[in-house]
Amino acid sequence: MNISLNNVLPSKENLEELGGCDVVIIPTENEFHYHIPGYIHSLDLARSNDFVARVVEIIKGKRIVLLASEQADTVELYKKYVLKNSAVDITRIDENDFVYGLHGLQYHFIKDYRDSNLFAPVKNIDFVYFGTSKRQSVEDIFKNDMRHIVLKEVKNSTLHTKFIGRFDNFKADIKFIKNIKVLVKEITTAKYTICFQWPNHTQFTTSRYHEALACDIIPLVWQNYDSNDYLHILPQQRCFSSSEIISKCLTTPLLEDIKAKYLENLPSKNQYYEQFKEKIENVLYR
Repeated sequence: MNISLNNVLPSKENLEELGGCDVVIIPTENEFHYHIPGYIHSLDLARSNDFVARVVEIIKGKRIVLLASEQADTVELYKKYVLKNSAVDITRIDENDFVYGLHGLQYHFIKDYRDSNLFAPVKNIDFVYFGTSKRQSVEDIFKNDMRHIVLKEVKNSTLHTKFIGRFDNFKADIKFIKNIKVLVKEITTAKYTICFQWPNHTQFTTSRYHEALACDIIPLVWQNYDSNDYLHILPQQRCFSSSEIISKCLTTPLLEDIKAKYLENLPSKNQYYEQFKEKIENVLYR
């Protein structure tokens, strides 16, 4: 049952209907931000906490399925901070449990949107980054993440850059954009981006890789990102320093080679649906 997939809190009636569900599916992305002291504005946090408290009271004792798009949104985070140790059974389905990662669907959706709108802007930005620097995590479970340092060095370089989102040690050019159609229009003017993963989680991929290729942006990757080689990343895409990112943004025109390798193995939308159907049924009928 869907109670809200936008910025509008669900009605009292929808919350009451939630009480009749046996299984509650929660899509989760960046939930951990709400549990880092001072990260979320106090008024927004109070409003969110009030809503979550009402939901938790309703779903006590129910089975929970997390559809996770963030490694920091763990079962432990939900048990301790979100559900406050309520007696619930939680199963986590990770975006990387799918072939190529669930966000390979983003490639299809963005490509369809761009094709239907004949959207092909001039590439006049060298480098774009959209998201957050993720310098902090709850209880420092992810330590030694260096992206806030790397991104600042890229921003201070001679590259023509655009930063969208929230960053710890410099000001973004544009505030965080949640509407993917608006975001696509902002980022497709860029030639390059960089993909990071939390330390000790480099076997996993992220949605940025798929979103970048759908927007004809070359996705460079940080160090051992996708260490299991699910995405068949070319050696020329790997960067081990900010200076290497900067130089590759000026000298590495590999878009067609990268996309060809990527598209060889990208599942279709129907194949993603079948993967999702199998995983959900395994949870529901176990």
